[in-house]
Amino acid sequence: MEQVTKLPISPTLRNLKPGEKAVFPIEQSSSVIAIVSKFRKDMARIGWEVETKVDTKAYTVTVSRTQ
Repeated sequence: MEQVTKLPISPTLRNLKPGEKAVFPIEQSSSVIAIVSKFRKDMARIGWEVETKVDTKAYTVTVSRTQ
């Protein structure tokens, strides 16, 4: 079984600048999606927005900061 390196989700997402992206292992997908939802509400006043993409072939979740 392949060893998966997990990233710290909240600090990574919080530090994304518009146009940047972060790639997480698919094993963290539930947590990433939950934290993205929380951040959308918490940071709505500053216009924080991202797009998420789950790639089941590459086993990744990509979060791209749009605003």
